[in-house]
Order: sequence, then structure tokens, then C-alpha cells
Amino acid sequence: MTPSSDLPPWLISGVADIVLTSSPTPTGVLNLELRHVMVNQALGKLYGVDPRTATGSTPVQLLGHLGGQIEQRCRAVVGTGRAELGHVVTGVPSTSPEGEVHWQVDCLPISHENGPPGALLLVVTDITARTRAMRSLNEQRRSLAYQASHDPVTGLANRFQLLEVLQYHLSGQSFPNVLMVDLDGFKEVNDVHGHAAGDQVLATIADRLRSSVRTEDLVARYGGDEFVLVIRPNVDAQAFAERLVDLIADPIPWAGKQLSVGASIGVAEAGPGDSVSGLLHRADEAMYEVKADRKGA
Repeated sequence: MTPSSDLPPWLISGVADIVLTSSPTPTGVLNLELRHVMVNQALGKLYGVDPRTATGSTPVQLLGHLGGQIEQRCRAVVGTGRAELGHVVTGVPSTSPEGEVHWQVDCLPISHENGPPGALLLVVTDITARTRAMRSLNEQRRSLAYQASHDPVTGLANRFQLLEVLQYHLSGQSFPNVLMVDLDGFKEVNDVHGHAAGDQVLATIADRLRSSVRTEDLVARYGGDEFVLVIRPNVDAQAFAERLVDLIADPIPWAGKQLSVGASIGVAEAGPGDSVSGLLHRADEAMYEVKADRKGA
């Protein structure tokens, strides 16, 4: 660490006690023009420069955009005299080919007898590994949360998420329409063409149902070849169900063939006093009535 002669003796002696050449913590001193007056070995290594050549340079000159973020924090200290602690700067140092880094920057004023800052103490902590690990952990958590609440074949909400959403509506005295959709002829598709064809049918029907509702509505795979839609109140749910029947009946291409399934849809409108299980049971009963009427027709 090489002290510059442009600092008063009291400041040099005070800083020397704090910024030790052998300190493993990346530490430096900036004058009020934000030029490095002292750079220890650890900070030089983090910057990717020789500490001796860093003296007199600004963070921007050494690090580009990343240095600009550091200077922004330190400039605030010059203006207010208050420490700027724990700020995270992110970028790619101009001196390093290793990619984006994340550094925590602490910038503290150095003053004499409670006067205005005469220089700034800069402490930089490399938190790149920790940040990347946290990001990876958060991604894993999001992935697990998605898997726990979505059906793997269709990407729709699964039964668990459906029950949560219905409970949320009923607890908040919001009374949506519930449509229970059961595919007709799906077993024959599986038996004749195999489960891959069946999965393609499920995924295609799921896309059609998803595209037919608003973002605030919910489409869930209830199980097997059954789907449940939770849609806004004040909608003609019976007319909507009839449109869905036509939509589902459109042929589905598969391996040079056209696969077809039908649908029976039961509708139940939620109301005060409904339970989740009771509401789904009413929609299920309505669906079986539709199915029985079709068979009897």
C-alpha cells in the first residue's frame, strides 16, 4: 500500500492504522475527488490491478460502469458526510473476463475532530458466489413450488392449487362459476393410439381451455380426463360451457391422423354457505346429468 503525499499527516497516520497492507479485506482510501489514495493488496486483487498503479485513479477509470456505481455511493458520502453501507453493485469489471460480479460496497467518511470528511474509507466485499447460490436456491424453490401446484402433462393448475383458489374465493365472499369438464371418448384414444396420443389430446385441450378464459380465471386439471374452470361471476356460464363443447370437439392432429373427443360440462354457481367440496360435488353432479342426457338422447 502506497500512501499519496496529497493527504495531511493526521489523515495518513489515522488511515494507516485502519487500512493494513496485510488485511484480507479489500480496502482502500479515496480523496474527495474520488481518486484512490491507498489500495491494499486484497482490493487490488479484486479490481484486477496492481495496487501501486491504482493510486491516483478513480473507480471508473479502473472498472468502468461498475466503478461508476461505486463512485455514486461515495459521492453521496462527500455530499452528506454520512456513511453509505451495504450497497450492492453489479456488473462486469473492465479488468476481469470472468463475467458479472456482485460486490457489497461500504463507504465511510474519514474526518478530523468531527469536521467535514477529509477522505473516504472504501471497503468492498465480493458476494458473487453467495448471490449466485441464492439465485440458484430461489430458482429451485420456484421450480419446486411450480411442480407442487401444476400438472406436469398440461401445465395447468393441479387439484391442490384448485382447492386453494376455491377456498380463497369462498372465504372472501367471492362467488365464481365452476365448470366441471369431463372428456368423452378419451379412453378410446388411449386404448387405440397409446398414452402419448392421450397426453397430446390432454395438452391440446388444456391450451384451448386456457385460451378461452381471462387471466384472472383458473383452469385446472382435476384428474384423469377431467378439468375444472373457475370463472368470474355475472357470466352466462351455461352458454360459455356450450362454446367450450364446440371448441373441445375440434379434431386434434396426431401422427398423420385426426383425433376427436367430446366433452360433458356441468356448471355450478358458488353462493353463500358453499364449501369447496360441496361446490365441486354440485358441479360434478351437473356434469353427470349432462352426460346421462346425452346418452339418453
